[in-house]
Amino acid sequence: MSPDSIQQRALETWYEDDNDLQKCPYPCLLGLAGEAGELVDLLKKDCYKPRYRVKRKEWLGEAGDVLFYLAIRCFQLEVTLKQLPSMIRFNDDLPILFGQQTFDKAIVTMNETAAELLAYYWTNTRRLASELEKLGIILACVKSICREFVVTLDQLSWMNYEKLAERESNGTGYNRGRD
Repeated sequence: MSPDSIQQRALETWYEDDNDLQKCPYPCLLGLAGEAGELVDLLKKDCYKPRYRVKRKEWLGEAGDVLFYLAIRCFQLEVTLKQLPSMIRFNDDLPILFGQQTFDKAIVTMNETAAELLAYYWTNTRRLASELEKLGIILACVKSICREFVVTLDQLSWMNYEKLAERESNGTGYNRGRD
């Protein structure tokens, strides 16, 4: 499988090919769950902290991190982000896929789905049969955030790439396996 452009950018700051963690699902699943949790934390601050409004850059920074881990996990499963939506079974339980999900519900749905994937992998040794569908739901949630802030997935990916590349050049990046 040839990675799409978003996956290629993510792979540039991911583990090297010779590192065993490059194809390991756990860093991706932990990252997805952690970054989705960061979005929930921003939502909490935005809704319940008096006189505090989360800035657009903060929302997009965390959404970009989710997209990064999502792109890597899909690469590990040999699926592009363009192929992922076709793996979702459409039904009335998933209004988010039809653009009917509100911004806050998209964040909560993303968090719940990422946590469910992580919990399954942590307690089982085989791959979850519906993993691609769940990753597709997470992608739909990221797209919802992009719509809210009028950016494309590609633009979000570039923002995240620039942030991670800067960390790499400063020696503060961690995905290349340096201690």
